[in-house]
Amino acid sequence: MQFFLRIIYYIFSLFPDFLLYVLARVLGYVLLYVVRFRKKIVVYNLNLVYGVKGWDKSLLREIYFHFGLTAIEILQQPVLSSSKLLEKVNSENDQFYRDAINKGKGVLILTGHYANWEKCILKVVEFGNPVSVIIKDVKGFEDGYFSKTFREPHKVNCLEKSAKSVLAIFKALKRGETVCLVMDQNSKRTEGCFVDFMGEQCSTYVSPLMIAAKTGATVVPTTAYREDDVLSQTVYFHEPMSFAREDADEESIQRNTQKVMDVLSQALYDHPAYWIWMHKRWKTRPMSEKENDLKVDYSATEPVTPK
Repeated sequence: MQFFLRIIYYIFSLFPDFLLYVLARVLGYVLLYVVRFRKKIVVYNLNLVYGVKGWDKSLLREIYFHFGLTAIEILQQPVLSSSKLLEKVNSENDQFYRDAINKGKGVLILTGHYANWEKCILKVVEFGNPVSVIIKDVKGFEDGYFSKTFREPHKVNCLEKSAKSVLAIFKALKRGETVCLVMDQNSKRTEGCFVDFMGEQCSTYVSPLMIAAKTGATVVPTTAYREDDVLSQTVYFHEPMSFAREDADEESIQRNTQKVMDVLSQALYDHPAYWIWMHKRWKTRPMSEKENDLKVDYSATEPVTPK
């Protein structure tokens, strides 16, 4: 099977830009209107954030086009070189990240699934500091397949998500390295705190800000967006944040997590089509809502309390 997959990766690596664009349009159309891939989740999320009548169907089409384009681009990654993959990837505020590296206490890149997030990671690697990411194995493939095929060839160190991953992050930061963590996915109530994300409460992992406080690592919120030609994208380093050991208490972690989420939220408001709305981002609810039988029902298309 891996042999045939390799052939597919190679074929996609040969496609010119105009064909990538056309295929992405076709794939987006099929996923949206034929397969209806997670359409209820996407519509529910959009209704939750913007209100039932607060967004246009053109946004839905662009979300699926972006998803299809990103999927095709990722299929090129095992074959193309890092330099080739990054030909149309720019970055802004590079000095923020360079200054964070120079402090020598490690860097936490806190980001999400913005634009082609895999290329974003490769752009971070380009600055020369060792980079690690936390990963979960892809179902249906042998252990470590995605890491070995898509990331490790591009000098990305992959840490399996487990009870030992936090310790591995501490060690990497102690060596002054960079660790990239995503902050835009739903967390279990036992692993997160509730903060505002795009106007709605959501459960967000507390470990990144706890680690930042205990290690002194610099936090650099990082987002990305596609340019007008959509095949080019820009990685945007936001203003760094630093925390002291006394910021490791529950109240401080929640407050600082909110600071990061405010940055990530604004980037999504600015470029809503270039995020993966298929996540059940707002699934876990605060206990106050649960006690009143309020819940997010992703089998519906409208929130319980629409804006």
